[in-house]
Amino acid sequence: MSRKLAPSEPAVVTVGTFNAGERWNVISGSAKLTGTTRCFSYDVFDKLPEYVEQVAKDTAKVYGCTAEVRDTLLVPPTVNDEDMAALARAVSKEVIGEDAPLHVPATAGGEDFAYFMERFLAACCYSVLQMRVLEIAIFSIIANSWYMNLLS
Repeated sequence: MSRKLAPSEPAVVTVGTFNAGERWNVISGSAKLTGTTRCFSYDVFDKLPEYVEQVAKDTAKVYGCTAEVRDTLLVPPTVNDEDMAALARAVSKEVIGEDAPLHVPATAGGEDFAYFMERFLAACCYSVLQMRVLEIAIFSIIANSWYMNLLS
């Protein structure tokens, strides 16, 4: 992918499984690889299936083989709305203090909150507060129920 994408557009292609053959002394006639892709923008997300397929087919061709790629787009990238992220920073400064908002580097973890963010202005942010466990549990139940109702 490094030859297809700008260095400022990180993307990860992970081969999670590689299964080939059934005997230790016979060369397999086929192999099945499965994995995931992760990125931080919709532009890259839309291009990744084509890039993965091209690399797979070109690599197979070099060895006199063929490749079939079946792509299932699962979790889209989590991309914060800039205005909502600014609001979250401002509120955290007001509630917690001037040092509260910390920049957390993007992670390539799959975040299903991205589906919510496709339909509503939102920002995914982390907060570390000392709260009673009961308050956290109640908020989680309300937030999860509300979130699931919005998506259905």
